[in-house]
Amino acid sequence: MDRRVIQFFDNLNMIELLPSLAEQGVNKYSFLMYVDDEVMDACGFSSAQKSKFLENQPPNPRSTASSPVRAPVAHTQQTAVAAAGAVPSIQELIRILRTGNDDSKSQAAQSLACLARDNSARVEIAQAGAVEPLVQLLQTGTPVGKAHAASALKMLAYNNANKEIIHRANAVVPLVSLVRTGCANGKTQAAGALQILAYDDVIKTAIVRADAVDPLIQLLCTGDIQGQKQAMGALTVLASNSSAHQTKIVQAGAAQPLVHLLSSSNNGIKTQVAHTLGVLTLNSPRNQLAIADADAVPPLVELLGSGNPAGNAKAAEALGNLAQHNNKISQIVRANLIAPLVSLLRNGDAQGKCAAAGALKNLAFKNNENQIKAQSAGAIALLVQLLNSTDTAGKKQAAGALSNLSFNCVANANLIMGEGAAAPLVDLLKNSDAEGKVLASEALKNLAYNNTDHQLTILRAGAIEPLVHLLRNGNPEGMTQAVKALDNLAYNNADVKREIARSGALEPLVQLLTNGTVAGKSHAARVIGSLASENDLHDAIVKAGAVEALALLVSSGDTEGAKAAKKALKRLP
Repeated sequence: MDRRVIQFFDNLNMIELLPSLAEQGVNKYSFLMYVDDEVMDACGFSSAQKSKFLENQPPNPRSTASSPVRAPVAHTQQTAVAAAGAVPSIQELIRILRTGNDDSKSQAAQSLACLARDNSARVEIAQAGAVEPLVQLLQTGTPVGKAHAASALKMLAYNNANKEIIHRANAVVPLVSLVRTGCANGKTQAAGALQILAYDDVIKTAIVRADAVDPLIQLLCTGDIQGQKQAMGALTVLASNSSAHQTKIVQAGAAQPLVHLLSSSNNGIKTQVAHTLGVLTLNSPRNQLAIADADAVPPLVELLGSGNPAGNAKAAEALGNLAQHNNKISQIVRANLIAPLVSLLRNGDAQGKCAAAGALKNLAFKNNENQIKAQSAGAIALLVQLLNSTDTAGKKQAAGALSNLSFNCVANANLIMGEGAAAPLVDLLKNSDAEGKVLASEALKNLAYNNTDHQLTILRAGAIEPLVHLLRNGNPEGMTQAVKALDNLAYNNADVKREIARSGALEPLVQLLTNGTVAGKSHAARVIGSLASENDLHDAIVKAGAVEALALLVSSGDTEGAKAAKKALKRLP
């Protein structure tokens, strides 16, 4: 058996590390319970290290002189070693959890946590019935036992099927209680378990209903580094894709301790804080205001320029989300954000460039001052480079940024077209997902506005057919953006009008007149009106059923739609 153990540690490249790890004790590294005289000799322990290790090894109530019980280090070794009679089986560990004394229960839970690092073992452990006694230990064990039980449940919860088993065993409430009242490690392990469980939406709701938010924020304020990381992780997952949870967490007071942690000397903590703030501020004006009021902007800008790639990206994402709240845009600009964002766009990794483009997109939205600052800092050429890259997420954010930079800004639109943006925007329109197609359509719409040269360049880049395809097959937002782009492309441009008709747009335009969004109906009427200014297109327009649909819009549409429909009808025979 000892040769197997030696081979196992050798496979992990741990032979040389074992002597120094052993000095830190079995209580810190349970796998050291495998180490005996033969292993120590093979791994190069000195006499002093041997003596110190043996003196510090805790007594085991199930040990015998010839066969000490050792905690397993990996599921791949468990079967072979158990067969040699030296390591308890999973079933034996579960029996100990049910009937052993406090110390043996704690050690059994620790051993199961160690085994559960392997996914196949997670399934075996849960199916063998470990979850129920682990949840019981959460409630009745010693402080150390509770911490090991939470650790084991956390490791088991990495398997999705086990999440449901753990939830059915009513683990959430005692885990929340442990975050509130446990020892330091117990709080940390319980917060970690809640984080993993919260990836299941049903369990996420149960965790919030169990009043987990307040003790997690308290751990954020008073815990050690590991506790703070696990608390942040749990709060981040709870807030993800839930506006109600986002609001609850910030209202419970999370903003101030999170911002305080941005002054940490630990780059990992600061990066994680920025990520959490990004999640809490996503599409949440109320949270954006609260977090900006907690003075998050200056330390996030400092992190943005820190040279830490992960920190740069997460800071850019958080600042970009804060910029969605228009009242705070001027504050962010005063913090000199645009220059470091452009620097990140130039020098960052893929994630950083994507985040920088997203932040610039939000900063430029209907803000001429920021549009000009971004252009002066050199953002446009870099965004077009990103648009031409292979990074899918980055291309979408670049398209959004170029769209907002060109909105009602002729100088920026000219520069963007001069950088050759039309072709990659059309490629994104053809090949991206629904979000990318919307962003590409919007950018083409803004670039085509009232500019014949741009209209023709976009036409030659092949935009009409994919826009018509989106008009016919897209989601409501896609259809609306496609018709808006066609509207701007067709304005006073006979070549574009004829290409729109030739590409089969009339049928989906008429459908949009009847079934589209309010904005979609209005723009469909405008496009048909533009096409109707060409006499040779009248027959096709009438044949497509446009007259009846326009008449209906006149009588039942909103003011803009009715006005556009009347104008189109006047141009038709």
